Amino acid sequence: MFYAVLLHELLLKPVPMKLLMYVKNDLIDSVTLEREKITIPGYTRKFIRMLKEKHEWIIRQSVDEPEFILHNATAHPNTINIC
Repeated sequence: MFYAVLLHELLLKPVPMKLLMYVKNDLIDSVTLEREKITIPGYTRKFIRMLKEKHEWIIRQSVDEPEFILHNATAHPNTINIC
């Protein structure tokens, strides 16, 4: 019975996604996103803009543009989705 309740709770929990900001090979920042809202137009873009504004000085000092990666926190560690 305990395992059935635990499994039920795990299935009902929203799966967190992380938006990771990299400049070159350096992880600069990450934000937790709600998986269900990622398909809503502008939801992910809002966080990308926020991270770019927050770390503007790092971006100005770098020759490279920042890269943003969506990471499923529950997926296999080698699985990533590039925005």
